[in-house]
Amino acid sequence: MYNHKLRFASQIFETGQTIPQNTSDPAAVGLRVAGQEGNLAIVFRALTETTIAITENLILSMQDSDDDADTDAYAAIVPAHVLTIHATAEIVYAVGDIIARIIIPAGTKDWVKPVLATDDAAATGTIDTFLEYLAN
Repeated sequence: MYNHKLRFASQIFETGQTIPQNTSDPAAVGLRVAGQEGNLAIVFRALTETTIAITENLILSMQDSDDDADTDAYAAIVPAHVLTIHATAEIVYAVGDIIARIIIPAGTKDWVKPVLATDDAAATGTIDTFLEYLAN
């Protein structure tokens, strides 16, 4: 039981999102984060072994919307908050490895969703994405 965290469904963007190959793919679900003022992060965690080939990139970012795309479509957060992981050697993330945490900036719209992208045509693996509270 130690070293485990319980998560609620309302914290999970997607479980087992396949790493896209040479393209980008937003999570299936957006979550409401209104008024969080920089107290939340999106966590990207390997669900299965995940690999990125040498000289390729894994690009992690987020989109936001005023109303979960009812009338305001999801779009990249402005100014852009993007994390690019460049593989100078093949990168292999083991099951359960935290790949990254990206803090959701204050001033984003009410709803956000993470976006996975690669320029690797042979990228493999699946990733869980979820919210994590950052204590002040």
